[in-house]
Amino acid sequence: MPNEYKMTPQGRVELTDEEQAQAIASRVKGLEVRKREVEEKTRLLLREGVEYPASSGIYHALTDDRLATYTAAKTRQDKLKYPRRFKARTGDIISLSSKAAHDAFDDVLLTKYTKVMDGELDLLEALYSAGSQAELDAIVDNR
Repeated sequence: MPNEYKMTPQGRVELTDEEQAQAIASRVKGLEVRKREVEEKTRLLLREGVEYPASSGIYHALTDDRLATYTAAKTRQDKLKYPRRFKARTGDIISLSSKAAHDAFDDVLLTKYTKVMDGELDLLEALYSAGSQAELDAIVDNR
């Protein structure tokens, strides 16, 4: 059975309540799919981690459990004895010889973590602000 549309005086098509509900449900489903894609890429980027030292091929994961380990070490930094060792995602061990080296390591980790998380928030904000399916489809995660 073909849809019967009512035209408004402005020449716009007026959807039935059922058609409006279907359109909204479709948009919400599309938004949820895109949101899950962005969140999954965030998890992937955090698991991939950050290379430290630079150009070493040694990668440190930024997952919650690894960040907890790094943070715990940082909060006890004044009581730590150096050198301080960390196991990387790649299985390599790095040794931080001083508080300054530890600070440099923390800066690299925090910079990467912040970049990934800020990117996720920017993308989610854009997704939630999209006014149409075309606008939603045009948002690309280039992180």
